Amino acid sequence: MDNKETSYITTLLNGLSKGERSQFDEQFLRLRKRSSVALIVSIFFGWLGMDRLYLGEMTVSPYNFALGVGKFLMCFVSLYFMVISGYIAPCPKPNGDYYFIPMVFWLSWIFIDWYLIMGAVERYNIKLAQKIYNSII
Repeated sequence: MDNKETSYITTLLNGLSKGERSQFDEQFLRLRKRSSVALIVSIFFGWLGMDRLYLGEMTVSPYNFALGVGKFLMCFVSLYFMVISGYIAPCPKPNGDYYFIPMVFWLSWIFIDWYLIMGAVERYNIKLAQKIYNSII
C-alpha cells in the first residue's frame, strides 16, 4: 500500500472495534487492487485499455471509457501508419516521415499512463476503504 492509502486506512481503523476491524480487513484485502498487478496489466494490455478495465473505470464514467477506447484506437492507428510507412512490413516509403507522429503520440500516452495508473489504484483503494467503512458503521 502507498503512504497516502496507508495513512487513510489507519485513520479509518482507529474508529473501529476489534471485530469491525477484522470485518474491514477481510473485505478490504479481498477486494482491493494491487498497484503491481495494475502496472503489469498496463504494460502488457494497456494498449487495449485493460488497465482501466482492471480498475473498473471503463464503467464508472464516460470520460474514462473514452480514454480507454482512445488508447485502443490510437494503437491501431499507429500500427496502420507503421505498416504504411514501411517500419513493420516492406512497403514503399512515402515522401516524408510524418507517419511516425501517431506512434510517438501513442507511445507517449502509454508511458504517461504507466505513471498515472499507480495513482488510480490508490484512489480506487481509498474509495473502496471508505465504502467498506460506511457499510460496517
